[in-house]
Amino acid sequence: MATNLSFYKSFLNLFKFYNTNFPVTNLCNGIKIDLIENNKEFKIFADIPGANKEDIKVNFNNGVLSIEVKSKSQKEHKENGKVWKLERFYTQKSRSIYFDTQIDVKAISAKYENGVLELVLPKKGEDKPTRIQID
Repeated sequence: MATNLSFYKSFLNLFKFYNTNFPVTNLCNGIKIDLIENNKEFKIFADIPGANKEDIKVNFNNGVLSIEVKSKSQKEHKENGKVWKLERFYTQKSRSIYFDTQIDVKAISAKYENGVLELVLPKKGEDKPTRIQID
């Protein structure tokens, strides 16, 4: 697994010259996001219409945020008590975002409302220079 993660990070580093201040994401036809950064945190707004909160899984591991959605739907049309059409679908979408900035994993928060998942990923405070007294 470590080899695959190293390869993934190396691959993503190839694309950093496009914009060094913006984390590189996979540009797939999956979950559409807005990503906003300020001095304290990253905010992500992900469009996930029609999903239930229970259908969404969010993980953060080794600098990679993963959002995964699996949902099912079934519509039944009846006429005179007989089923004449069933529409079923199963959808699965995912999105991964690599962060090269240290994230305070314990302080990540998520909220899902009106088809939009909002994530707040606080940055870890940088170590400030400290003078060390020599005894």
